[in-house]
Amino acid sequence: MVPTAGSWRGRIAAGLCVLSGVYSAALLVSIVVIPAADDETLLQYGGPWTVAIFAQPLLVSGLMWHVLRRRCHTGSDRATAVAWTLGCVFFAYSVVGGFTIAAGALPAALLMLLAVAVAPRQPGRTLGRSAVR
Repeated sequence: MVPTAGSWRGRIAAGLCVLSGVYSAALLVSIVVIPAADDETLLQYGGPWTVAIFAQPLLVSGLMWHVLRRRCHTGSDRATAVAWTLGCVFFAYSVVGGFTIAAGALPAALLMLLAVAVAPRQPGRTLGRSAVR
């Protein structure tokens, strides 16, 4: 069986979401391991709120993966709208906050937007019981 263009696009979109998640996880590890200021890591310097701030790209990556999976499997218009909205809002947040609290989130936001643009949409498929489970 030869894979269709839609399945390749779905795999690429999933790969981009996974890559965004891996980058985000590496960002979290870096705040614990790499010294930033006065031989302190960002976690030591900023306290536990630093984890909350740097965990945002990882959480958004996971949410985006779920939304794009739903879009690819069901063709849901709502999932499409949520994916584009989430991607654009997180991109705007990462650009505006890039000089302060969202430093490092831009690559993850760009990967997620690219995943939304590449993800195929299955037209005409309704959300049945098998997709809900």
